[in-house]
Amino acid sequence: MDREVLRERIRERTKKMLAQGLREETKTLLGRGLGSWAPLSSVGYKETCQALTEGRSDEWLHEEICLRTGQLAKRQETWFKRDSQIQVFDPQRFEGFRETLLRFFEARSTLSP
Repeated sequence: MDREVLRERIRERTKKMLAQGLREETKTLLGRGLGSWAPLSSVGYKETCQALTEGRSDEWLHEEICLRTGQLAKRQETWFKRDSQIQVFDPQRFEGFRETLLRFFEARSTLSP
């Protein structure tokens, strides 16, 4: 995916997460004593925990989540490039995706259980 398109999608998704109550949800989880719960160390929650602890603004939180999500996307892209069996499809264009998926499942269905 084009980097600028990806950045914009990350920014929009982060904006939605914050508007839908990410800060409040995280505050509730922390209030229940779940600060060491593994999911709270994932991208988005981790930054929100930091923002709550340090009294950071929504603007800071938005930027930090976008930055960390972009870094994660880059690591995933690098990881996927190392595996020649992984096929990447453009999410804006699905030509060939259906056929590739059907071939994949047909090949698996001929294997013995």
